Amino acid sequence: MIKTVGLFHLPEGVEPELYWQEHTGKHAREILENASDLVKGYVISRVRSPLVGTAKFWGMVELWFEDETARAEFDRRTSAANIGGSEAHFEDYVRDFSAMDVEECVIRPVSYD
Repeated sequence: MIKTVGLFHLPEGVEPELYWQEHTGKHAREILENASDLVKGYVISRVRSPLVGTAKFWGMVELWFEDETARAEFDRRTSAANIGGSEAHFEDYVRDFSAMDVEECVIRPVSYD
């Protein structure tokens, strides 16, 4: 299993609540419509309030894939589908976007019980 994390800021003038609704609604739905068979996990987070220091990003996306082949196919499909369309493409509405593969060590899994 591999995990990809993306971090980003919102550009000046982008309304955070409207962006959040768009990203967790339409954008997330389009991702799953085009690649749900490839995505093993998908989490979108935003900074509500920095607790210490200054937040270095506004939002974070976490995606889990079975392997590199699945991630490459995900990239191919979502690019070909132009996820979000020209009016709301993810990279068009964020700044300082970076994505990386990370090594994850789960100390205690989240429980929503």
